[in-house]
Amino acid sequence: MAGITYLRSVYTNISNLDSIKCLNNLEYLELAGNQIEDLGPLADLPKLQLLDLDYNPLSDSLSPELDDHLGFCHTERGPESPM
Repeated sequence: MAGITYLRSVYTNISNLDSIKCLNNLEYLELAGNQIEDLGPLADLPKLQLLDLDYNPLSDSLSPELDDHLGFCHTERGPESPM
């Protein structure tokens, strides 16, 4: 799994990102429409450049470490699916 650079899992009820910390080569992460509140585990992804967290009940903002190396982050907040 270390070679994974792209991960897309939208509207799949994900609420915990702890298991994603081992994906050190991840560059693009699309997790729109889940139940994610804590973005802490994403700070351990040094190559992450693009992040889509639309429609998640985010309780915190990006950490300074994550914000420094992230190229693009989309976090439209809202409880409802746009579909």
